[in-house]
Amino acid sequence: PLHGLSSNQTMSDDLATRRKQWDAGELLSETQREAITQIGLLLAERPVPAKCVPEPDAGTDKTDLQAFETLFYEAEAQDLQDLSEFTGHLEDLRTVRDLCDEFLNEVKSACNHLNALRRQREVVVHKTQSLHGECDSLLHEQVELEDQVLEIEQTLAQFDEFESIQRQFNSPTFSVTSTHFLPLLARLDDAIAYFSINSQYCESQDHVRKLKQLQHRGLSLIKNHVTSTLRSTAAKLHTQLQESGSTSDAAITVAQFRTVAPTLKALVDEIHRRIEQAPELEGLMAECRAVYTQQRRLLIGDSVSQQLAALVAANDLPRLLRAGGSALVDLCHQEHGLYSHFMPSVSDEHVEELLAPFGTVLHDSVRVNILKENEVIALCNLIDILQLEILQEMVEARGPSVQAVRPLFCRLLADVQERVIFRAQTYIHDAIASFEPTAKDFDYPNLLQRSSQAPSKATPSSTPAPTPAPTPTPSEQPPTTNGSAVGEAGQGAGGAEAAAAGGEGVEAGNPTPEIESSASPPGQDKAATPADASPTTPASLATVAGGEGDGGSVYDTWFPVLPRTLIFLSRLYNCVERQVFESLAQEAVCVCTSSLVSAGKTVAKQQGDMDGILFMIRHLLILREQIVPFDINFQTTEMALDFTNMKEALQHLLRQNRGAFFAWGSHNALLELVQQGAPRVLTRSRDSKKDLERELRQSCEAFIMLCTKAIVEPVLSFLTKAAALSQSSGTETLRQHAFAQPDKVAEMIQKLTSAVDAKAPGISSKLGLYLSNPVTRSILVKPIKTNIVEAYTRVHTCLLTAYTTEEFASLSAPKPAEVGYQLDSLLT
Repeated sequence: PLHGLSSNQTMSDDLATRRKQWDAGELLSETQREAITQIGLLLAERPVPAKCVPEPDAGTDKTDLQAFETLFYEAEAQDLQDLSEFTGHLEDLRTVRDLCDEFLNEVKSACNHLNALRRQREVVVHKTQSLHGECDSLLHEQVELEDQVLEIEQTLAQFDEFESIQRQFNSPTFSVTSTHFLPLLARLDDAIAYFSINSQYCESQDHVRKLKQLQHRGLSLIKNHVTSTLRSTAAKLHTQLQESGSTSDAAITVAQFRTVAPTLKALVDEIHRRIEQAPELEGLMAECRAVYTQQRRLLIGDSVSQQLAALVAANDLPRLLRAGGSALVDLCHQEHGLYSHFMPSVSDEHVEELLAPFGTVLHDSVRVNILKENEVIALCNLIDILQLEILQEMVEARGPSVQAVRPLFCRLLADVQERVIFRAQTYIHDAIASFEPTAKDFDYPNLLQRSSQAPSKATPSSTPAPTPAPTPTPSEQPPTTNGSAVGEAGQGAGGAEAAAAGGEGVEAGNPTPEIESSASPPGQDKAATPADASPTTPASLATVAGGEGDGGSVYDTWFPVLPRTLIFLSRLYNCVERQVFESLAQEAVCVCTSSLVSAGKTVAKQQGDMDGILFMIRHLLILREQIVPFDINFQTTEMALDFTNMKEALQHLLRQNRGAFFAWGSHNALLELVQQGAPRVLTRSRDSKKDLERELRQSCEAFIMLCTKAIVEPVLSFLTKAAALSQSSGTETLRQHAFAQPDKVAEMIQKLTSAVDAKAPGISSKLGLYLSNPVTRSILVKPIKTNIVEAYTRVHTCLLTAYTTEEFASLSAPKPAEVGYQLDSLLT
């Protein structure tokens, strides 16, 4: 038992030791400690197990000490018995631990062996990689050596290329049409490019020179083949045309000539694509083009020459321009297409060179007739044909294929414009400035009366004014005018007079009406510029100038200078450049204005001042309105040299002695001549439109004053004397003078009312005869009425002041308003 106790005691110590070690190694957390404490409290409350409580022995009386000892030993034995299971398990765990230690040792040994194998593998891999690198280096060196060998072989082959190609060129069977020809040219190009790049090789420049000579030889063979083929084909077709005796089979010859185009174009392209690298080959290309041009002229020359000769023989310049231009445009289109089948690139210069002889024939023929033409209208018609029918409808409409003939027609247009400018200046001088009117031209107002009585061909009520339209061709051009002038032609200058509709009238005391011009025809914007149509569509200029014929009726009531100027400007508007037209228009308007003013003075001498003034107002209004749509600058600046200073300086120089010529200083005669004798530049600006406006304004003012004076003449003397009396310092009153006596005043008022009744209808009828537009008449009549009423109002005021009510009533003087009503009813 003691041994058992000792053993148990040892086990307990061992367990206690292990528990301490466990507790020391594994510290419990606060939560775990609290849980253990709670478990201890619960166990304290539980009763002792029944097996641990000894049964009371009634027959034995033991003491408490013995009972406790017995109980202790039994409990200890029971604990030891309970711990036996744990002890066996502990031994098993120790055995397993030992086995694990042995297994761990074995694993460590295996790891050591594996590490040794890994180190050995790394050594093997390193050695293998070194071997592979050495193999790659050897392989790369082998490839480089092979490339060098190949490059050397190619270089040596390029050095041998010249002899190889030269032998083939010298072969008797070699020709341009052979299948080996074009590849040989490609090999030559490669060899030349190779030696050009590698100029460091020995004798590379010599090889380039030899190869280029051989290349030039091959391309010369192409040139010879192309030119010989063109010549033989053209000669064959020319012979066929001569045998057939017809030169009109142009389409057939073009089709036959085109059959050789594909082969020749491929060969010519070999020359063309090498020109950029070898500019000296341009000569071969130029020879091919020259031979092509020569042979094409041979084939088409007879046909085109006969056609142009027939047109020239007809002696009809417009027909020559139309037909000749159309023929050249068609020929240019045909040759442009054919040229593109033979040559790799087509330019307008090449086609223009081909057609140059035919264009020269047409240009010379037309120019001769242009220089013979003196009529401005005919020259303007030629410009219309060139601009509209040929350049616009033929050349521009057909695109790039006919642009080669544009320079020819532009030269013709410049020649015609130069001629028309010269003839325009002559026309302004001869037909406008130097116009000599006849007695019939000054037959106003009888001319207007006859026109108003005759049936009008175009009136505002029957025929609306047409909108400007594109100018038709000369053969279709109507002998009418457009715009406002047509609508009022039968009634005078009504279209022009409508321009005065914007006037603001005349204030009292201002005798000048403010007349403005709307100038634009109906349906056209006021600021619009006539681009496609002239402001006035012309009739025959000769008809208009003479005022006869069917078209002349529109201008029957106009002074001949006016329609000449307007039609001249309308036809010239689209025919010359804007700056040139502005200069001519300024000169024409200035001359026309001067001529109309001079004619108005003549009419005033023959028919009276009123007819002369109304004549000027009528025609100046028409001229002002009709020039506005041109929308140009009528102002010109003239510059001239004034040599007055030079003349005076030369005279002063001649008066000086000879020594002054060689004097030193500022008194040298020659130096003074240079300083003081330089001519002066004089600048003068002139605006013909403003001059026209000024003449019109002066005419209106003169008419207003003339009419006012004619009616208020009876009261002028009274007003003059009354004004002088009011300014005098005397004490006499108006009533005391003889001119202010009631009978004299009554007679004056009677004359005034009689003048209104007698002269106002005459003025109104004159206005209606010269100016048919009521708006224009109202603008001119308004200041006349105002002046008359103002003059009578002053008389009426004087009478009211000088006379008593009974005396004034005995005069039977009307009120100013009544005079105004009377003027309104009579003066319209």
